[in-house]
Amino acid sequence: MRILAVGKKHEAWVSDGIARYEKRLKKPFDLSWQLIPHSARKNDAARREESERLLAKLTANDFVILLDERGKALNSPGLARTLQQPIDTPGL
Repeated sequence: MRILAVGKKHEAWVSDGIARYEKRLKKPFDLSWQLIPHSARKNDAARREESERLLAKLTANDFVILLDERGKALNSPGLARTLQQPIDTPGL
């Protein structure tokens, strides 16, 4: 599992959160993080640039889950089922 995120890992609260989730996810997954730097632009231009940077890291075979505050809320079992889907459906 590769996690792409926009931001900085060196901020203490981010590092603590990353360590917590790495501990939880490493047992069933081979986990790696790739941080994408924030854009120097503002508002919509920044979102577009950061989106382009993220999309450039994806391949046609990637199974993508986007975490966003406006998205569908999942409880832990729901997230686990979603993460299991590419394993249960090879070639998805």
